[in-house]
Amino acid sequence: MKSLQWQDVVMVLGALGAVALWHRGGLHTITTVSEPSHLYSTHPVPFVVTLCSGGNRSVKIANVTTDERQLRQTIVLLKSAALATRTRLRFILLSDDIGIYEKVTKKIAQWPPEFSSRILLQFRPIFVPKESSILEMYDRCSTERLYLPRVLPDVDSVVYLDTDMIFLRPPELLAQQFNLFDQKHVFGMAQLDGYYSSINVAVPYVGKGLSAVPLLVNLTRWRQGSIDEQTLEAIILGFKDRFDTGDQDVLNMVLIEKPDLVYQLGCEWHGHLEQCTETKWECKSVQRDGFSLVHGIRGRFLGDEHIEFNMYSRIIFRSWEEHVPGEPMSALVSRLQESLKSSVNRDFCRCKLEALFRFFIDGSSYEEEFVKSIEKFCTT
Repeated sequence: MKSLQWQDVVMVLGALGAVALWHRGGLHTITTVSEPSHLYSTHPVPFVVTLCSGGNRSVKIANVTTDERQLRQTIVLLKSAALATRTRLRFILLSDDIGIYEKVTKKIAQWPPEFSSRILLQFRPIFVPKESSILEMYDRCSTERLYLPRVLPDVDSVVYLDTDMIFLRPPELLAQQFNLFDQKHVFGMAQLDGYYSSINVAVPYVGKGLSAVPLLVNLTRWRQGSIDEQTLEAIILGFKDRFDTGDQDVLNMVLIEKPDLVYQLGCEWHGHLEQCTETKWECKSVQRDGFSLVHGIRGRFLGDEHIEFNMYSRIIFRSWEEHVPGEPMSALVSRLQESLKSSVNRDFCRCKLEALFRFFIDGSSYEEEFVKSIEKFCTT
């Protein structure tokens, strides 16, 4: 890909717009560094992620324990957000262990102030009603999104994320999707093209299925009675032996009867490798504009690298994990490009490279040259 002028990468990334915003605090907050004078004010919509200690339940897969995987993924998620934004983002970490929160803040503090100051990390304890039947099947930390109105009673709206996600575009662009909600919308969810139909799940779902992450939620409207906990509990009791994805299944079943509560996000906000390999997962916006957010679903970022999807997912994750904030983004691109040379699937290679790198291109000025260079790279 030598024909690309990668020095423009930094210029393009640096030109990404920032939004001047403010939100009231009140949470347990650790400020890791002093705030640079040039920094914009904090984005009003917080991003939420759950990270808990597995304790005796922490399982080792591919020589990585559950706790280690979740911690490493969370740090990469936050790093990708800091690299992509030029505003200050508020992240709320839901956890059962303040020690985990302190480990994350310690890692962020090691970044240059230009980047560490873009992340305002706050702690909240997890909460699930003791009487909830879902605790018979899942641990407390894997069902938090069903109880966000009670977990965050003083917050109006949130963007809920899984730890295994990497931002390729400014996170504030995802939060801005709230501006497209109408008077009834409570949730912003992307469609799950292909997943539910491919595994023949035994529970009802909306359309082709809706992904519970990323999940945009207007918590104020939810509290006003859009969905009550009695309804959630009835669904859990009635279908608990048929769940495949837990709380995602529950939300899909609730929304079958209330489709007007959902604003559908573009599939580029739930990017995964099937969108590059299988026609039933086709996402035209990814083919046109590239991924906005990559999801390492089903443990792929740190899973068994001998499985093809896992291998490519690990390459992507490792490139972001090894990248040092402050280094040119062109270094990350070169490292990722070099690692992907091992691809034996040309169509997959072409789609993946385009999907990952299109966000570096400013408009269409380099489009033709860019596509030609990808084609050459993947066929030689």
